Amino acid sequence: MGKALVKKDYKTYIKYTDPRITKDMGGEANFADSLKGYEAQWHRYNMSVFDINVEDPSWVIDTAGELQSSIPVTTQMKVQGGIVTTVTTFIGLSKDKGANWVFIDVGASDYATIRKKYSDLSSKLSVPPPTSPSFKGD
Repeated sequence: MGKALVKKDYKTYIKYTDPRITKDMGGEANFADSLKGYEAQWHRYNMSVFDINVEDPSWVIDTAGELQSSIPVTTQMKVQGGIVTTVTTFIGLSKDKGANWVFIDVGASDYATIRKKYSDLSSKLSVPPPTSPSFKGD
């Protein structure tokens, strides 16, 4: 999923996104258009995602037949004058015993807010509070 975002392969990125997110975004075509819009904004400001590092997931929780795990993700973006690094958490979900996974990017939201929207997410997942991005000048 991260590699797809770096390569601007939005079709693949959306394939790995939880379908509820895709639906909330108005479907695949609208979601892809939104991603392209973000990319256009980034381009205007000479910004680009160049690295996404996926860490080891937390333990996997089996809740009502669905596997869930939290995964720390570090993203680096080139911006004018340096590099911005963000550390977020993705929630991995599998309804078929781990054969296929989809993900929810917690992003700048806190996990309690995400759980209110998606009540099937386990309270036992380890999801740290969001942190502020860091900047390193050139």
